[in-house]
Amino acid sequence: MPSLAPAHAPAGTWTAYPHPASIMLYEEGQGYPTFDLAKAKQYYSRVNDKVARLVLDGIKRWDAADL
Repeated sequence: MPSLAPAHAPAGTWTAYPHPASIMLYEEGQGYPTFDLAKAKQYYSRVNDKVARLVLDGIKRWDAADL
């Protein structure tokens, strides 16, 4: 949605923190994100797998320490 992605303001005009937009472009009209459902699902799955491995490893270590 173009209205959600303004270009960076020219130097010396204004600044805000946090930035008032969730998407920032370096140049007006260039760099809009694209959404790929297949890639998003793959990313989601990989992140979930990684977090699950970390949690299970932590539990394994607690069990080994009789916690």
